[in-house]
Amino acid sequence: MRLIIGSIFLFNSLFSQGFLHVDNGEIVDGTGTPILLKGLGLGGWLVPEGYMLNIPGYGSPTEIENKIEALLGADLAAEFWDLYHENYVAQADIDQIAEWGFNSIRIPFH
Repeated sequence: MRLIIGSIFLFNSLFSQGFLHVDNGEIVDGTGTPILLKGLGLGGWLVPEGYMLNIPGYGSPTEIENKIEALLGADLAAEFWDLYHENYVAQADIDQIAEWGFNSIRIPFH
């Protein structure tokens, strides 16, 4: 997981050459050059989404987590989520996203 998140930040820094910020209403990189963010979200990666998991009636992350725990028990549910997060996206996925021309990934924090 740390490798993936680190790769995302490295991936972004390769394009931005520093922190992105707004200057006169434009997003610019560390050198002041305007940059157009072309990104996507990895839906369901860090926040489980019911429609992506095909879980009818369990749309909120808390409901999904509770349902998994009720089904597997606390220990197996924790193991499940660890494996889920470790395997949801790999370096090859990040590389492919870059090959497609994207320069950013939306990280879902709720």
